Amino acid sequence: MQLLSAKGRIIYNPTTYDHKDKKESENWVIVETSRDFGLLYRYFLYKQTGTILQSSFWGSHISIVRGEKISPKYKNVFWKKYHNQEVVFSYDPYVMDNGLHWWVLVYSDLLKTLRKELCLSLSAIPPFHMTLGNVNRG
Repeated sequence: MQLLSAKGRIIYNPTTYDHKDKKESENWVIVETSRDFGLLYRYFLYKQTGTILQSSFWGSHISIVRGEKISPKYKNVFWKKYHNQEVVFSYDPYVMDNGLHWWVLVYSDLLKTLRKELCLSLSAIPPFHMTLGNVNRG
């Protein structure tokens, strides 16, 4: 497997828009990646398969913490430690899907460290991955 590398920016409590209201997503940490990832992959998926994907809330991104409960003991010390920090990660360019979401697998020691510092399991979540898009079923 040939891995490629890219970079992104770590964001805590990323902003979402719910019915045009702006709000923070509490206890979420993502890596914000170039929007070009999603645009490029969605374009080629459409050309190859005819599948039309929409971008997710945060565009192409890597979810590190997904709303999980974090002990105040660790949150008070480590929350926002890496906020806005650039991170370099490796990814497998092979696209995976479950029929609804499309992604590529991602590898990064820093992302593992971030979860460990917050005393969150590394095995309780799916492997790190960059979300490319999803099918709009509505």
